[in-house]
Amino acid sequence: GPYMIKAAPLPDSPFYEFVENGLDLTFEVCAFEKIEIYIDVLCFVPDVYELFGFFWFEITEITVREMCFFGDVCIDWWLNEMDVPLWAWVEYENYYQNQMNGIQSDMPAIITLVLFKMVDGQYEQVKFWTNDNWDYPGEGEPLCIRYADYDNETDEFKLELYIYGPWFFNTNDVFGYTQGQPEHTWYFTDNADVLDLNEDGVVEFAWGDCVQDPEYHLPVIN
Repeated sequence: GPYMIKAAPLPDSPFYEFVENGLDLTFEVCAFEKIEIYIDVLCFVPDVYELFGFFWFEITEITVREMCFFGDVCIDWWLNEMDVPLWAWVEYENYYQNQMNGIQSDMPAIITLVLFKMVDGQYEQVKFWTNDNWDYPGEGEPLCIRYADYDNETDEFKLELYIYGPWFFNTNDVFGYTQGQPEHTWYFTDNADVLDLNEDGVVEFAWGDCVQDPEYHLPVIN
């Protein structure tokens, strides 16, 4: 229809995590005094609001955005760059063994994505997502993230990509994530759609040379 609808999500709803100023509210009504009440509402299209009466609402307009990520890992990269032999992928326990087709030269990437938002001049962590706990880790569908974008503000974000792999071959751990040292970092303002170079709704990358012309060929060589 022609009318846009905004709504404050219920506490048990999936979108409640994006709300900072929600209901229920307790306040005292005093004669000839105005009370200012802050309520967050969510929408997908900007709308307008009005001030009214002795009570008025200052609405924080939020758009919930979504972006999906899918990648490939090329095990030859670890062989050529880190001297990780091919047998290590089979002999040492790791999540890639739990994929439907097991260990291959080109496998769906098992990843963790960590989102940060600029607050008072510093990036603060918002949330993280991973596909390493799926029935078939990293496999079957992209890893999608959702985050809150404040419509009337310019929000600055940083998204860190961590790829699960045999980064610690010379230690007892062998497989894991390089905590605090992301394999790639994206910076964007408000809408992560700018990361989607093919404009198909999925950010695609390859770690190594086993995929032809990926959107993001990693690692980036400076």
